[in-house]
Parts: sequence; C-alpha cells; structure tokens
Amino acid sequence: MKEKLLIILQSILRLFARLTLWRYNPTIIGITGNVGKTSTKEAVRLVLNQTRRVRASAKSFNNEFGMPLTILGDWDLKGGIFFWFKVLLVSLLRIVIKDGSYPDILILEYGVDKTGDMRYLLDIAKPNIAIITALGDIPVHVEFFPDRQALISEKSKLINNLPATGFAILNADDPEVLAMQEHTRAKVLTFGFADSTNLQITNFSNQFDEATSNLILKLNYGGSFVPLKLENVLGRPQAYAVAAAATVGLLFGLNLVKIAEALAHYQTAPGRFRVLRGVKDTTIIDDTYNSSPTALREA
Repeated sequence: MKEKLLIILQSILRLFARLTLWRYNPTIIGITGNVGKTSTKEAVRLVLNQTRRVRASAKSFNNEFGMPLTILGDWDLKGGIFFWFKVLLVSLLRIVIKDGSYPDILILEYGVDKTGDMRYLLDIAKPNIAIITALGDIPVHVEFFPDRQALISEKSKLINNLPATGFAILNADDPEVLAMQEHTRAKVLTFGFADSTNLQITNFSNQFDEATSNLILKLNYGGSFVPLKLENVLGRPQAYAVAAAATVGLLFGLNLVKIAEALAHYQTAPGRFRVLRGVKDTTIIDDTYNSSPTALREA
C-alpha cells in the first residue's frame, strides 16, 4: 500500500513540476557527473545570484522526488502526509495564480543510479545549459549498470538532449567528458587546466599552514585573466567547480572581475572536501559525503 502511494505521489509531483515549468519558463542549468555536482551547483548559484533570481536544488535533491521539489519551491524534504499535502496545495496555487517571485534560473542536479533515470528526469525538465563535471577512472553509482560505459552513456543523455541554441559546458581534463562534445547539437564550452580550454585554470596552488588553508588560482578567458583566492578551501575539485561556474557567468554576460568577486565567497558544502580544524592542532579534510575513488585520490 505504501509503495503504491509513493508511486502516485511521484506521478503527481512530476505533473506539477512540468506544469510549473510551462507556466514560468525559467532557464534551466543541469549538472551531472560522478564527482563535483553539488560543489559546482553552489558555485554557479553564487555567480548568478548577483543579477538574477536563482534557485538551486537543496542538498542533493537530484532524483525523482528531489528534482520536482526544487522546481516547485524552496522545500526541504521532510516527508509525512501533512508536508506533502502542503507541497501539492501550494504548488497548485502557484500554477493557477502566477507568482512574480518565481526564479528566472533553476540550477538542477541530475543524479542517476540505474538505466532510465536520466530519461525520467529529462521528461520533467530539459536544460538549456548542461555542465558535466567529471567521471573519473572508477565512476560511482556503477553497481546497477552492466559496465562503466553504460553509466557514461546514461549521463551523456543530459547533453544529447540539449537544443541547438543551448550550451554544453564540459571538463576538458576528463577524456570521457570531453568526448561527449561529439554527441550534442549545442555549442560546446570547456573548462580545466588544459591549454586548449575556453576557460583555463592557471597558477594553481594550495596555501596551507597552521592558521590558514587557501586555494589560489587564475581564471583565463579570451586573453583576459583574474586572480582568485578562496579562503578555507583546498583542492583541484574546487578549482573545477569555480571554473565551471565562471564559464556559466560569462554566458550570462558577466565579466571576469564580477565573477571573481562572487566566487570569493565560495565555501565547500559539508562532507565535500571541507577543511576542518581538529583537536591538538590537527587538520581534517572531510570528504566523507558519498565519496569516490577519484575524490579520495584528490584528498
């Protein structure tokens, strides 16, 4: 009985989410990959919040329940019959009576655990802009796929379904991600450390001592560059996150200086390469949230 009710709830959420997108027609930025989705999402939100009304998925709301909740409102998933009744009632009212404060831009995570998950999420919301963070040598969430390539193929559907007027933003340092550019109609922009990228990361270094832990880098685009210092942040994964976000900012007409000013406030999410001060002058790099071999190697 409970399983049937969940299926009914899932169907209603999907319908209401699609109706809400039809009603408000926001720009949708979709993010997928095996590592770095949430960090990239937060960095993109910081950059675009300067000039636009933006909503990003709370926590890791990237599945058949979490994505519709993000589209429908700033909900924190709590469960319970009264919570879901409130969500559905408020959502219905927003579909019928247009809400002038609805965001211009939605930043959505697209998480997949098995074949068909990406198609389900794309049937709810097709992005205008898609970001592929990284896949790595040993992808996570591979247990329900026949092999590694099947997982990569599932994730690549995000950019396969972009419109010709859309943009695919790809990590140029990950060969599997970069190869996806052959399978999209959208314009491709790349980020990373490689010389051939559209937005290149240079002068990368970690500053680390008893008192501080800072990430230092430069973002280079079109012959211009801007230095960036991220306080209490470490590691290449965070450099990729801010580079992807900077690429999105450029698409929306922001210059590198404005982008850097926003990213200076970037902080990592709990459990994702966060630097913590421990007892007896120790330092902890906390990458415990759903980590992976790629993330562990970077830590």
